[in-house]
Amino acid sequence: MPHDETKQRLYELLTELPIGKLATLLHFALFLQREAANVDEKAWERDIRMAENYWFSLSEAARQNYAGKAVAVTRIGILDADTDLNSLQVRIHAHYPNQPVLYHLEP
Repeated sequence: MPHDETKQRLYELLTELPIGKLATLLHFALFLQREAANVDEKAWERDIRMAENYWFSLSEAARQNYAGKAVAVTRIGILDADTDLNSLQVRIHAHYPNQPVLYHLEP
């Protein structure tokens, strides 16, 4: 069922339910919303762990190429690096707004 149709059907059902059932439905909807947010959070955390694993899977010599820089790392590779963390974050957010990114400061 298309999204607009689903919303319309749900609205029709809501107008027919007694107030007590509406409250139950609202609590259930809030539960589903929290559950969906939790799944997204777990996926984000998993991708950050994978980015960290990627970074530390690189050889010491490869990591030393970024000495003195902040490095933007994802689960599949390095996106960019810069000596200015703020500039790097602005650039990364502009190009990858919804991507989990680990910012590693390489000494």
